[in-house]
Amino acid sequence: HHYKIEYAFSQMPLIANFLNMSDSVYVPSNWTLINTGKEFKGSLSVQIGDKYSNLKDTLYYYAPNFPTHIKADYYSNNCITRRIGDFRQTVLFEEYLASVEKSRYTNLYMICSLGTSTMQKIYNEEACSNQKVLIFADSFGAPIISYLSVLFKEINVIDLRGYKKRNIKELICNENYDKIVCIYNTGSEEMFIFD
Repeated sequence: HHYKIEYAFSQMPLIANFLNMSDSVYVPSNWTLINTGKEFKGSLSVQIGDKYSNLKDTLYYYAPNFPTHIKADYYSNNCITRRIGDFRQTVLFEEYLASVEKSRYTNLYMICSLGTSTMQKIYNEEACSNQKVLIFADSFGAPIISYLSVLFKEINVIDLRGYKKRNIKELICNENYDKIVCIYNTGSEEMFIFD
């Protein structure tokens, strides 16, 4: 299932090291843990109902204590949502929490990178590196994408489930990515066959 946001964040030093990047930006003193007071029920618990399962978690997330200036474009359903500002105004969707005020339950991952969109482009003027990365991910990777945005100058994200162009090889050849990352919990074999 989807990572709890604070768990995904706790793994960021390991992920940074795996990607051969410095993990120094992820020291706890650089971040503030925010308790939303909102509870999250996993999709399985929602489907079977309170009578059979009362499993739920309180929604926490991290925000940086250092300056950021990010531009992020989210492509979905033939429209582009552009966000410009700091980390909280671009790769976090804190306004989503206000939209669910009437319910104590919310989708855990929607606050990070809008949960799921066909494609995302994130540009961070104050990133820890000048590197450009391509990430294949669905909503499972949303918190990781949000927190990777402080490491990389440019991130392109493609959700292979809805990306219809299928020009992945051409994209990789034309864009000169420094790294390519795949974050999927599960997926069909056909999803990873590119033209």
